[in-house]
Amino acid sequence: MSGPVVEWGLAGQIARRVAGEGTGKHSVTSADLAEAAEGTVEMVSAYTGLEPFGALPGPEAIDRPEWIEANLVSLQGLTSRLESEMGGSVPGPALVGDTLRTVAGGAIGTEVGLLSGYLARRVLGQYDVSLFGPHREPRLLFVSPNLAEARDKLDVPQDPFLRWIALHESTHVVQFSAVEWLRPHLGGIAEELLGNAFAGIDTARIVDGIRGLRIPGPRNVIGAVRRGDWLQTVI
Repeated sequence: MSGPVVEWGLAGQIARRVAGEGTGKHSVTSADLAEAAEGTVEMVSAYTGLEPFGALPGPEAIDRPEWIEANLVSLQGLTSRLESEMGGSVPGPALVGDTLRTVAGGAIGTEVGLLSGYLARRVLGQYDVSLFGPHREPRLLFVSPNLAEARDKLDVPQDPFLRWIALHESTHVVQFSAVEWLRPHLGGIAEELLGNAFAGIDTARIVDGIRGLRIPGPRNVIGAVRRGDWLQTVI
């Protein structure tokens, strides 16, 4: 059996638990962000001389779980081909191969979830654009609870603070929409970095180690991974 290695459902569960809700989606509203972003693209374009082409996304106020969902979708797009190649390269009997994917998928999914949850607590804004793979409409995202918490922590007025964040994100909007080669260029770099990371995983060595373990079966391992005690289950 070949296919994706990372257990994305587990990654999402962990990320949402780590991130929490914060002050909620409506702590900074879409209306607040629309006002803050008004005219910022034109300001960046006038300063840089770059002319955006095509329709540009408007600002979206989202909460932490929504940011996690958007970014896991992006990450899946980045890694899907590499995951399939890695999954298809696992040698040995079906039981060993399936168990390896289960253990590796749970471990990687846990790490992805922890990192995504941590970032979801801190990201203020993001120009979400697909770097390679199937085209997705770009989105201009602002994480409302994080903006509210940063505003309060810095003890600054909301309007100029949001204006500054919107101007920063509008710079990325102009960069990607005006420079046609930027997306595929950065996508190529990202693919190379991810490819090197996946290439560093020695599946044959892991399989040799698993052959010496007491394997309870893939379904039991999946349950153990979700409970967080998969090491005790397979050793």
